[in-house]
Amino acid sequence: MRCQARVPERGGAARRRAQQITVDRRPAPDLATFAAVTLLGVGSVMSGVNEARADSGVGGLSAIRRRASFLSVLIGLAAMFALGGALAHAGASQAVISVFEASAPVLVAGLFYLSTSIVQLNWPVAALGAWLLAVAAAGGFAGPAGVWGVNALAAGLAYLLMAVIEPRLRRA
Repeated sequence: MRCQARVPERGGAARRRAQQITVDRRPAPDLATFAAVTLLGVGSVMSGVNEARADSGVGGLSAIRRRASFLSVLIGLAAMFALGGALAHAGASQAVISVFEASAPVLVAGLFYLSTSIVQLNWPVAALGAWLLAVAAAGGFAGPAGVWGVNALAAGLAYLLMAVIEPRLRRA
C-alpha cells in the first residue's frame, strides 16, 4: 500500500520537474537579426556623418560635433544591446525580446535625429526623429511578429519621404 501511495507522488514530482524544464527552455534571442538591424542603423548614421562632413567642413568645431554625434549613437546602441541582454537575463519572454529587438534601433535613431536636429534647427529631420519615436513606441502593439512589419513600413516610408523632401528644402 505504501508503495502505491509513493509512486503517484514521485510521478507528480517528476512531471512538475519536466514542466519546469519545459518552461525554462526559451529559444535564444535572434541576435543575428538584431545585429543586422543595428548595423543598418549605424550605416545610416555614418552616411549622415559623411554628408554633414561634406556640408560643414573637415576640421575644427564641426569635426568635434561630428565625433560627438557619432559617439552618442554608438553609446546609445551599446546601451540598447546591454538592455536587451538584461531583458533576456531577467527571464523576459521571447515575445518581449522580439518587440524590443525590433523597436529599440528605431528608438535610438529617432532620439538621435530629434536631439541633433533640434539643436541645429533642422525641422524636417526633427519631424523624422519624432515620427521614428512614435513608430518605435506604437509598433510594439502589433505583437512580436507584426512589429517588424510596422517598423519597416512606417520608418521606411518616412525615410523615403525625407529622401524626396530634403533636397528640395535645401534648394529653396
